[in-house]
Amino acid sequence: MTPFRLTLTALALTLPAAAAAQEDAAASEFATDLHVTIEGTVASFDWAAPHCKMTVMVTLPDGRDIAWNLRLAPPDELKVQGWRPNSLKPGQRVELEVNPSLDGTTSGLVLAARRSNGKPIGKTADI
Repeated sequence: MTPFRLTLTALALTLPAAAAAQEDAAASEFATDLHVTIEGTVASFDWAAPHCKMTVMVTLPDGRDIAWNLRLAPPDELKVQGWRPNSLKPGQRVELEVNPSLDGTTSGLVLAARRSNGKPIGKTADI
């Protein structure tokens, strides 16, 4: 086997393991069996690898705002789902379905997003 083929074979064998490890990391970090709906104002939206991120300010019943730091899929996956780098802008109101963090912080994994008018952003996951 040539060195090139050997390298390709090794790469082909490691890619599925790397993808599975990333899924396991998300499963170990977020309550994947729990779906929470939050509404708030986008503070930031970062379209970057290895996964996109956003911060949403959520107003509590007592009037205080708290920041939710949220993870989304990688840019390539979001693009397939209809998202674009400008899908969310600071100041925009959103409603999000998330798997909250297991550590009790205000963080989570975004499953679905809707604009304030109820229109989905990208394709909504089956939740």
